[in-house]
Order: sequence, then C-alpha cells, then structure tokens
Amino acid sequence: QRKLARPIDPKRPLHLVLRSSRARGAWSFLSPKNKLLVEKLIQAGAKHFGVKVLNHANVGNHLHLVVVPKNKMLFQGFLRWFSGRLAFTITGAKKGNPVGRFWDALAYSRVLSWG
Repeated sequence: QRKLARPIDPKRPLHLVLRSSRARGAWSFLSPKNKLLVEKLIQAGAKHFGVKVLNHANVGNHLHLVVVPKNKMLFQGFLRWFSGRLAFTITGAKKGNPVGRFWDALAYSRVLSWG
C-alpha cells in the first residue's frame, strides 16, 4: 500500500515504471503478439485519458513511460485502465478464470526535471 499520495505536477513529465515478474515467455511484453498490443494500448489510453506520452520503452518484463498528465484524476484513470487491460489481455484472464496477481507492485512514478 502507498503511504503517501503519488506526486504529480501537470507542467512537468512523470517517469512511470510498471513491472511484472510473470511477464516471461508467451506473456512477455516483447513477444510478437504482445509488442503490438502494448503499443496500441499506450496510444489508446493516452488519447482517451488526455495523457501525453513523450517516450516509452518496452523491456520485456517491465515498461518505462515518460508521460505528462493533465491532472491527477485522469492520470489515475489511465494507470488503472492501462494496467488492467494489459494484464487481462496478455494472461487471458476473465471472470470465472482467474490467473492470479500479474503486476509485482504498485506503479513506480517520479516527477522528472532536467537542465
């Protein structure tokens, strides 16, 4: 559980990391069918929730995103929607067919600043 509120500054980008130790083999984010899925979900979520994605990197078992959220509520919606949709689609889990916990922990995020 998070002890403090997630820091958000709408004027500065945010570094976001989503990690899953179960994302290996067929469930890897870099597998041919999942790589395109990750790209599509990032773009669809960004468009729907008004989050500007400046950069992203798919590392196989974790994702790095640099985003600029409009506000906290839209960013929380993006995180909830993106992580849930990605996990459900990759694992094939549905109601009545649970797979178990997919993500290792809460999403890591930090406000970025540079030169």
